[in-house]
Amino acid sequence: MAPITEDKLGRLAGCTGDPRLAAALLVDGGSGAALNLRIDYDENPVAALAALHERSKDAVYRDFLKRLPDEQDPSRY
Repeated sequence: MAPITEDKLGRLAGCTGDPRLAAALLVDGGSGAALNLRIDYDENPVAALAALHERSKDAVYRDFLKRLPDEQDPSRY
């Protein structure tokens, strides 16, 4: 997965409403459940979203995501 930098997020934020208050990102890693990240009511939502995206790469969290139901295995628990 290509890294998502704060600069890239900043360019995208202008396409989705007021980037001064909120930012969102849908991450599809190719397998498992998609990750829907959102920051609301933040003074710098793009930087906060970039930081949240980095935290979502943590091995423990990624392992948790692999156990969630998804399109390939909706009954997984």
